Amino acid sequence: MSEQTIQYNEEMVGAGHPTKEDTLNRLALVETGTDGHGKYRYLASQASAPATGAAEGVLYAKQAGGQAEAFYRGPGDGAEARLTRQGELADVLRPRPVPGLYLDDQDPCQGEATAGYLRFANSGQAWGWCDFKAWLADVAWRVRLEVMMSSGEASQVGLGLAYQVFAAGAVMNPVRLRWKASTAYLVGDQRVPPTPNGYYYQVTAAGTSGSSAPTWPTTIGDIVSDGGVTWRCQAAGLKGLTQSVTAPSAAYARFEVDSAGLQIPAGEVALDSRLLLGLWRSASDAHGGDLLVNEMLIQPVEV
Repeated sequence: MSEQTIQYNEEMVGAGHPTKEDTLNRLALVETGTDGHGKYRYLASQASAPATGAAEGVLYAKQAGGQAEAFYRGPGDGAEARLTRQGELADVLRPRPVPGLYLDDQDPCQGEATAGYLRFANSGQAWGWCDFKAWLADVAWRVRLEVMMSSGEASQVGLGLAYQVFAAGAVMNPVRLRWKASTAYLVGDQRVPPTPNGYYYQVTAAGTSGSSAPTWPTTIGDIVSDGGVTWRCQAAGLKGLTQSVTAPSAAYARFEVDSAGLQIPAGEVALDSRLLLGLWRSASDAHGGDLLVNEMLIQPVEV
């Protein structure tokens, strides 16, 4: 296409010849209305992100999820950022802080209100809980953490995430207490395995549990012997995810945990349902320091 920009470089007068001022005024009205407001911009849908130069970015439309959505690409063929999702603002995809962990009844982590973090000790199996309402459907949900360690060891830290989904409006009544070895249990007591497996179990014959956990059945109604206790697989319950991360070699150095190992798969959480989350630190990881959680975020992930 030939050059279409204004080529006038001298004053034009006479019949049929616009002046330069008239030409520029008409151009201004194309860009801006008489009230001074900008006109609409229409973005042609792209098959892929347009190339960008070292000092320029670009706004464009591209097919995503069956319809055109707005995108931005940074200078120098930089990262592509989606600005809308199904007609909504893209902040629905940004990570959000969880409402705040509350302490477990059985093995609580320790709140450090002054320092602004939660402490998961290097012994025992410390837990904290939170819940939130899902604001999107058809996405996975990833838990992201900003943490520190109280001592400098480049060692593995074991993290666990328990979760259970409750339909919109349903009562949240999860079984959260975990099974423990060499413990007396009464008929009717309910527990989940130390690493939740998606079910909970109820005592049908009282006694003292064994020194190690039994192989828990995953068919509702099946029973298992555990020392002097008999357990029945009662119903669906908490599911568990685990992830090991290597901490920095310096004490109190902040680092981020952002792993697919702590991501709840798509299809498990519906719009407006409530999601219960339990964060725990394994009692058997290799790090001798305490885990200090500064911030916990939940982020929807498109799949």
